[in-house]
Amino acid sequence: MCHSPAMSTITARQLHHDTSAVLDEVARGKTFRITRNGKSAGCLAPAEASPLVAWDDIMGEAWAAQKSFSGKSRNPVLAEREKAAAMITCADSSVLIGVLSSLRFQLDRRQR
Repeated sequence: MCHSPAMSTITARQLHHDTSAVLDEVARGKTFRITRNGKSAGCLAPAEASPLVAWDDIMGEAWAAQKSFSGKSRNPVLAEREKAAAMITCADSSVLIGVLSSLRFQLDRRQR
C-alpha cells in the first residue's frame, strides 16, 4: 500500500507538528510517505479492520495445555518461592529465639 503513485509525501517534522490532522486524513483513507532528511523513512496508511476473535479461541490452546499438565509436576517458580519463604521463616525464628534469649538473660541479671 506504500507504493501508490497518488500517495502524499510529508516530512517527519510536518508529521510531528500536524499529527492530528495527518491522522484524520489517514482515517479517511489517505496514505502518506514520510521522509527524514530527504530519504524515505516509512509509510503511514489506514489500518485494515481486523476480525474480532473470541477470547476462548485465543486462550483455548493454553487452557488445554494447562489441563493436560495439571498435577503432573510442580511449578518450579512456586517451589523456589516456597523454599525461600521457609528459609526466611527459619532464619527469622532463629533470630527471634536469639533475641528473646538475650532479653531473658538481661532481665535475669537485672532481677538479681
